[in-house]
Amino acid sequence: MAVFQDNPGEPVQENNHLTFLYFYSPLVGCWNCPAVAFHCTTLAGLQQPHKFYIGCCSCHLGPLLFAVCVSPVGNVIESFGVRHQQYADDTQLCLFMRASDSAQELDMLRSCSTVVHDWYLSNNLLVNADKAIVLGTANELRSATSIDSVEVAGVALPVATTLKSLGVILDQRLTFNEHATAVVKSCNYHARAIRHVQHLLTESVAQMLARSLINSRLDYCNSLLYGAQEATVDKLQRAQNNAARAILSTNGRADARPLLRQLHWLPVRQCIFYKTAVLARRANTTGVPAYLKDHLIQRIPSRQTRSAAAPLLSVPRLTTDFARRLFSYAAPVIWNSLPTEVILCDSEHSFKRHLKTFLFNCCHQTI
Repeated sequence: MAVFQDNPGEPVQENNHLTFLYFYSPLVGCWNCPAVAFHCTTLAGLQQPHKFYIGCCSCHLGPLLFAVCVSPVGNVIESFGVRHQQYADDTQLCLFMRASDSAQELDMLRSCSTVVHDWYLSNNLLVNADKAIVLGTANELRSATSIDSVEVAGVALPVATTLKSLGVILDQRLTFNEHATAVVKSCNYHARAIRHVQHLLTESVAQMLARSLINSRLDYCNSLLYGAQEATVDKLQRAQNNAARAILSTNGRADARPLLRQLHWLPVRQCIFYKTAVLARRANTTGVPAYLKDHLIQRIPSRQTRSAAAPLLSVPRLTTDFARRLFSYAAPVIWNSLPTEVILCDSEHSFKRHLKTFLFNCCHQTI
């Protein structure tokens, strides 16, 4: 709970009474949650009246508590029929529309964003509408040539070509080329930094730095790259190769494949395969998250065979390569390609261990 006094320079005078208070939050209807801009002029334990503000901001509450405090705005957004996502202080509005009915849908978005802006203002929170970004798919924007800007919360925003959402850069065609470029730039920067101080580090410490600074960036949301262009994935692979050369202090032109094997690292393509398989198993066995579980359908075998003991998934029939990048297609294809002994692992830890061993042997046997 963040407490701010009107005159910070004046000390708060206390007596023997307890001055740590809990307030009822009108936002979420529960105790122990600070209200937005809640104030009182008299508090037990103070010798003279003071005004306090109980601030609800992410820097004091953290992402989880702040999301709880502002969660009621989701009901406001849903009342307009607009989809939304919330994470910490980031609220995303998602609207599906065709170029033919864009005027009506944009009016709905304009009204929704205005009401959301007023809701935040009524709770003493500010929406930076000028920092918002509008992104549309290339095909629809080409059809709706008259759409060059969208009004959000009273601010006319130009339609952008890229959008950064939770660290992932989206483009109009979902190629993720801009995202890969940004990741490679960051990874190469850290690889050069590690190479400069590598002579002062042991190999284990250098590997730890590479895993935390480079591999973590390559692995972040990498399941989105399933089915991406070969050039995009190759770009990330070269960044991983540079990291391996920096750790093992080899020449910049050295073959990185034996280095990856020595470090026991999976190449980028196998990491994408690994992440998608883990997400498929987690959603299939635990049902969490529900929005992924809903896209997985168990395959019912037409006859009893030896392979029927494995819980395989039904693969939807899709005709385009772009559609085959969907999780509903990628997850069943990857899951069904795994060996039965990997699929039937009884725990997630055992599944990850056997899956990495399987992928490691596959990729390095062919190298």
